[in-house]
Amino acid sequence: MGLLGRVLGIKDRLTAQRFEYEVTIAKVTPWPESNRPICVAWQRGKRKGSTKSVFLAPQSGRLGCIARINEKFTFTSTLYKVSKAG
Repeated sequence: MGLLGRVLGIKDRLTAQRFEYEVTIAKVTPWPESNRPICVAWQRGKRKGSTKSVFLAPQSGRLGCIARINEKFTFTSTLYKVSKAG
């Protein structure tokens, strides 16, 4: 059996399970001091997005600053499993 036959054979035996994830970004710390706002950006395939921009706040008694973002985003992922040949 050639490579193409093996690939097509595996493709016929795939089962898919979809998962939905929800990610919450509460805060980012420690962050170097800056006068510019920051945001968190992500990309998965053609889908992309970012949180709102927030300014950093100093942390009392600690080095660096804190960025309080408090945003959620969701994405779907698919896990493929090849069943055994029967």
